[in-house]
Amino acid sequence: MKLLIAAVVCLAAAPHTRQSPFDVVAALTRGKVESERYHATLSFETFTSLIQIPAKLGARECRMVVDTGAPMVITPALAKELHAELLGTYETNDSTGHKQDREFVLLPTVEIGGARFSDLAAIVVDLHAIAEFRERSIDGLIGGNLLRHGALAIDYGAKTIEFASDAATLAPKDGLEVPFDFSVQAMPIFELSLGGAGVAQVTLDTGSNSFLELPASLVDRAGPKSCLDIQGSASTGAFGNAPEGERLCRLDGLALAGTVLPSMVVAAVPGDGATVGIRFFEKTRLVIDWPRKKLHIADAAQLGRLALRTHGLAVKYVDSGVQVATVLVGSSAARAKLAPGERVLAVDDLDLSSGSLPAFARATDVLRDEARATATVVVEIDGKPVRLELVREQLLPD
Repeated sequence: MKLLIAAVVCLAAAPHTRQSPFDVVAALTRGKVESERYHATLSFETFTSLIQIPAKLGARECRMVVDTGAPMVITPALAKELHAELLGTYETNDSTGHKQDREFVLLPTVEIGGARFSDLAAIVVDLHAIAEFRERSIDGLIGGNLLRHGALAIDYGAKTIEFASDAATLAPKDGLEVPFDFSVQAMPIFELSLGGAGVAQVTLDTGSNSFLELPASLVDRAGPKSCLDIQGSASTGAFGNAPEGERLCRLDGLALAGTVLPSMVVAAVPGDGATVGIRFFEKTRLVIDWPRKKLHIADAAQLGRLALRTHGLAVKYVDSGVQVATVLVGSSAARAKLAPGERVLAVDDLDLSSGSLPAFARATDVLRDEARATATVVVEIDGKPVRLELVREQLLPD
């Protein structure tokens, strides 16, 4: 299962155009840095691969997720606690097609590792509708309308993140440089070439724990070497599951800024959107320089998912219980005849029958751990518990 906070959780307010007395563009482009020059380095934690950092909103210590695919976001509870001033409401449109009026509020100062920002707008969203966010007590998202004021460096291996007013202190001396543009909410957008199949406009979304997602029509034109279907919906967010129909494909011929990338596994998804998630960069160092509109990638050969080794099962938390979210065709989970929607009672020694949220969070970590050769799951079939041993195998390249 993939988390889409991608965009606020995938709600990211790609604002939906309509008549409104509230100027949403002015709200998203406001904000300032308290000090002209700053450089802050923080260690970060991860959950489901997403980047969690500490920050202060006013005097309140908060747990925030770094999300280049969304503007600043805070939960309703935090908005109430901060007595945040209402700026207005606007209809936002998320990546799964849901539209809803959202409140935009004015934040107090935001402090990250000593760097202070003020006069920032945020969208109020119930992030705790996502079980993983609720279990971690996440207060909000550090989004593009703050990040656009400088540069951001992410070193996933070292678990460090840096914020700086000048990317010269962050950018690698060599490596790949990729130009990008960005949306009104400051989501980076760059070009990815698929040879004769065309060029994709790809959004860089650190609020998505995916690798690379491309429109299925574009992947088909590029001529994938092999593909595997996903049963069920692989993505979930604050508004529920994304449409079904995703495939994982082995693809050659990808290129960034004229540099050909290694053959890799990509997700072919319904619709027209193309997205790079945080896991695309987890083996290299990434610097995003908003003022100069440049991405700096330390080692392009380490980008993406080069092989798929999996047992084929992902789970989700639904109505105080755990269910099968997706099953990958051709995998150990598929051979065991698991199906989306079946109740999961246990993963290894973790009892999930009571609907414990911490146990669910640990179970997702177990299932995602690629160092584990096997996973034992107990599912309910015809009202009875069935114990299955799933084996992690390399499915792509076959």
